Amino acid sequence: MASPELASHHSEPSDGEGAPFLPGVDDESPESLNSDIPFQKHSNHGLIIKLFVIYLAIGMGGPMIQSPLTRIVESIACRNYWNAHDPSQLPGPEQISEGMCKIPEVQREVTTIIGYREFFNAFLTSTFALPYGLLADRYGRKLAIRLASVGFVFNSVLSFAPIWLPNIFPLRTMWFGAVGWVLGGGPVLLFALFWSMIADATADSERDTVILRFGIATVSAGFLANVTSSFVMKFDSRVPLMTGCGLLFAGLLVANLLPETLRKKSPETTILADTSISLTSLFFRIKKTIWSYRFICYNYPVAVILPAFFVTQLAGGSAFLVQYISIRFHRTIADATLLVALQHAFTIPVLFFILPQISERLRAYISRLQSDLLLARISVMLLALGLFGIGLSSSINTLIPSLLLHAGGAGFVLIARGLITGLARREETARLYTLIEATQSIGEVTASLYITNSLNWGLGRGGLWIGLPWLIVSFLLALIALVLGILRLPPRSENAPSGSTH
Repeated sequence: MASPELASHHSEPSDGEGAPFLPGVDDESPESLNSDIPFQKHSNHGLIIKLFVIYLAIGMGGPMIQSPLTRIVESIACRNYWNAHDPSQLPGPEQISEGMCKIPEVQREVTTIIGYREFFNAFLTSTFALPYGLLADRYGRKLAIRLASVGFVFNSVLSFAPIWLPNIFPLRTMWFGAVGWVLGGGPVLLFALFWSMIADATADSERDTVILRFGIATVSAGFLANVTSSFVMKFDSRVPLMTGCGLLFAGLLVANLLPETLRKKSPETTILADTSISLTSLFFRIKKTIWSYRFICYNYPVAVILPAFFVTQLAGGSAFLVQYISIRFHRTIADATLLVALQHAFTIPVLFFILPQISERLRAYISRLQSDLLLARISVMLLALGLFGIGLSSSINTLIPSLLLHAGGAGFVLIARGLITGLARREETARLYTLIEATQSIGEVTASLYITNSLNWGLGRGGLWIGLPWLIVSFLLALIALVLGILRLPPRSENAPSGSTH
């Protein structure tokens, strides 16, 4: 993946209008940082280990929640449907059979509830990431993380109340859980902070390896979470749900122990900040922050690659894929979860062995950025072909190869992140990562609405139409592959030998 070589583009001061939204701490000397652990030119392994633990906990907790939540929502929606239409079909107080829940009427309700829950979550996290990012710039990262942790608590309570008390709260009231993201900004801000800290704490020579290891850890954790969830769900769906919540909050607990990395403000700056509280001042601050992202306009390769982070999100998460497999191929949600887990298992050798080996051999002949660009082209094509097969598959025998083909392109987002990092200046890294997280979050907002409505439309028609959401995304990914195919790197990046630092 890309090294931090600088592309030739418009320069801007780091302390003027181009000041970063979530500034990289390496813009100043270690003495000027208000940090519990000072950053140096070498990697800060203590901070990296803490961030690794956070990603491992969140990487297991999130996937472990998704499938049990879908199954519990399906069970409650199914019972409500049969209560209203034919109560004699109900088995009694015990859990209702999944076979009774695969009818279009129930599945449309499940898709609507899960889809709009994802929409409201993604929309509010995207909306409040910017103001809480400004708060993090002024008052520190620790305060932002603590507020976000409280927001997670509110989100969990409001989201899960309809599950534990279905006779009191209708299922759709879980949409109000998104209100929790009003406090703290939610996952978008957290991950922007985490990725900025990773970049700040990692030496240039080790950044590629660290980013890859974080990706491998996330995928491995997701695989273990899905396998565990699939097995335990056969007995009780609430156990993996609560275990996943516990892991998420354990990750947040470690996040609250991270060191402060905000730059110290001079007394004059502090006085000015405290007195400038008018609406006009606030407007100019926001305008200045938005204007600081203008470096994208002067960096053509970065501007071209950035939309790829949006398109990759349109395929939706594992929750939609699990539901699709369960409906299309008449499988239980636990079995569908296991199939998705097998897909995750295949991504581990892709990320850990195949991509590094190919990248190492390519760099013997071409520059690091050229190598990343070539791998990005191949990976996005595999994603497109995999999704095309998933959308068209009519049996498990054709679905499994398509899942594996899609897994072969799993490194695309990591490769693109490394590539785009190498094309930006180091002082732009924090803003760039914030922009990437925001772009992905907007993609999640769009994906939740897009998949919810297109899948419901397909359910009403049946057959191949159910796979329409993934067919359309495969076409968009093919367009991204075409754009990357004609993209040419700046001369300085293209001609630089691997490992150079120009």
